[in-house]
Formats: sequence, C-alpha cells, structure tokens
Amino acid sequence: MTRDIFASRAYGEFRKTTIFGSLDGLRALSILAVIWHHAGTQNTSLRLFNRGFLGVDLFFVISGFLIVTLLLREQSCTGEMSLKKFYIRRTLRIFPLYYGVLLFLAFIYATVGRHSLFGQRFLSELPYYLTYTANFVPLVGFRIVWSLATEEQFYLLWPSIEKYLAKHVVPVLMGLIALNQCVNLGRNTISELIGSDAWTQWNISEITFTPILLGVGAAHLLHSERGYGLLGHVAGNRRASVLCLLILLGLGTVFPVDISGLPRLVLQLCMTALLVSCVYREDHALRPLLRFSPFQHIGKISYGMYLLHMPLLALAAYLLHTDAAQGSMRLYGAEVLITIVAAELSFRFLESPILGLKRKFSATHTSDIEQRSITGATGAVTL
Repeated sequence: MTRDIFASRAYGEFRKTTIFGSLDGLRALSILAVIWHHAGTQNTSLRLFNRGFLGVDLFFVISGFLIVTLLLREQSCTGEMSLKKFYIRRTLRIFPLYYGVLLFLAFIYATVGRHSLFGQRFLSELPYYLTYTANFVPLVGFRIVWSLATEEQFYLLWPSIEKYLAKHVVPVLMGLIALNQCVNLGRNTISELIGSDAWTQWNISEITFTPILLGVGAAHLLHSERGYGLLGHVAGNRRASVLCLLILLGLGTVFPVDISGLPRLVLQLCMTALLVSCVYREDHALRPLLRFSPFQHIGKISYGMYLLHMPLLALAAYLLHTDAAQGSMRLYGAEVLITIVAAELSFRFLESPILGLKRKFSATHTSDIEQRSITGATGAVTL
C-alpha cells in the first residue's frame, strides 16, 4: 500500500513537471557525437569512437518522446489536439533556419561555387532538400538533411494518428516498429526479390523511424499512471540513469563493426531507457553532468549546430590547412567552436525572434514543451 501511494505521488509530480532538466544535456551529447562522426578521428581501435552517427538516433528518441508528450498533455489539459496550431508552431521553429541555409548554399553554389563538384551535386539534389524527401534517395551532397526529412515526415503523419486513431496507437506503433525492423533485417531477401540491391543505398533502407517510435512509446508509457508505475521498477532508482549510460557505452564498444539489425535496435532501446531514467525523476544520478551549464547551452542551440556543422566543416579545415575528410582532434575542436559561434548567432538573431510568435499558437498550459524536440529546442520546457 505504501509503495502504491508513493508511486501515485511520484506520477502526480511527473505530470506537473514543466521542465525536463536533463534533456538539453542529452541533446548536447548527441550533437557533439554527430560532429565527432564527421570531423573527429575515425577508425580507432575503440569501436565506440567510430559510432558518433548514433547521436542522431538519440536525437530521434528525444524528439518522439517530447512531441507526443506535448500532444498527450494538450489533450489532457484542453480536451483536444489542435493539429493546426501544432503545424504552425513546427513551421515557425523549423523552416526559417532550414530554408535559409538551403537558399544561402544554393546561391553560393550557383554563383562562385558553380564549377565545384559538390556544388553541382548540391544543386541537382536541391529538390529533395526543399521537399523533405532526402531520405528516399541516395544523397551525395548535403547528406545530413536525410534525418531532418525523416523527422518532418514524423511530424506530418504521427499527430493525426494520435488524434484520430487514439484507441489504436499501441498496435499501430508496434506494427510500424516491426515493419521497420523487418525491412532492415531482410535487406538481402528484399534485394533478391526485386533483383537489385540499389535500394540499399537509400537512407530509408536504414533504421531511421524506429528510434522516433521508441520515443513515442516512452511518452505513452510515462503518460499513463499504470505505465509510469511499471517503469518505476527500473527507472525509479536514482542510479538507473548511470546504469543505462554505462550499458549503452559498453554495448557500443563491444558490438561488432556492423551494427545493422538487432544490435542497433538494442542500442536504441538503451537510449530510450536512458531518456526514461532522466525524466522519470529529476534528481537522478546523471543530473550534475547533464545540467552542466555548457552542456545545457549546447543543447539549447543544437538544432542550429546540426544544420550548420557540415557547411562549416570546410571552413574549419581551411583555417587549419587540413583535409576535411581526414578527421583529427584539432579539426574536431575547431569545428565545434566555429559551429557553436554560428549557431549562437543564428539562435539570437533569427530563431529567437520567430520563436516569440509560437506562443500565439500554443495551447493553454502547453506553450513550449515541444521546443525541446530534435529540431526545436530553445531551453527549458514550460508547459
């Protein structure tokens, strides 16, 4: 009886929580890992250091959790989910910087850079960038936008599922995860059936939607009092966050070079467990690290850092008189510094003024929780 009372009180506190204080720290770790993947030293003997790309998977888990938590709490507070307001808020948060960067790069490559091979590839692939379909084709140019396309497709489709298929969310969720895993695990079989393996070069052939959907599942479990109570058997311990992080790092070290299929799914499940352990209770053991002020600020501007870091990689390499394709600690350090400066300027002078408009389209008591999604953080979550 005492345990049930404690669990009920903890659930009540979770539902009242307006700031998920550690998520900016997790997002900082994610973006630093992604930049390491592009600018750091690769092919080291320690496999963990060759897997910075998994930072995108953690971004996806966080995004799925926060966007659906926003929708569920809006439903609880107002009795409805306003898709119109949701899409207006997403548009104001994502599009200005995204299309601003694309148009700037298009101008550069159509003028002073028109003879460069990269510029030609960028311009030929521009229609896919502009329409958020870059994850359906094999890209050569601005490749990182495949992840933003994946996220945008999630924004486009999933809120309608939450609103109109609320009673069937769990089977839909499980079915989509199973389908995504079957596609990935059956790559060779599918190639044999269609007589070509060219499709495996498409980003959509990789596990991309699964981590977002795992975040969605975490949101539903935590929103439910019963689910919250079940997760408490693991996440209720203060040291659970440390244990989840250590398991994640350990598996990232010992798993084989090719982690496609089941190994990657296991890593994504560990990421989901890490997120749950960090939001279940605010006083978890990783709090001092994840609430470290520099990490908090990097997480705050991580959308700009993600979008800008690849165009700035060439600048960092130029300043260091090195080859951008040959990663190093020097290149990584310079890239992180330059990207932070650029993202900070973008956040202050472009993103922040536009973010003020979002409040006009926010539901009562749910004004800014979505700003912590993968492409939309501005700092603390305020319901």
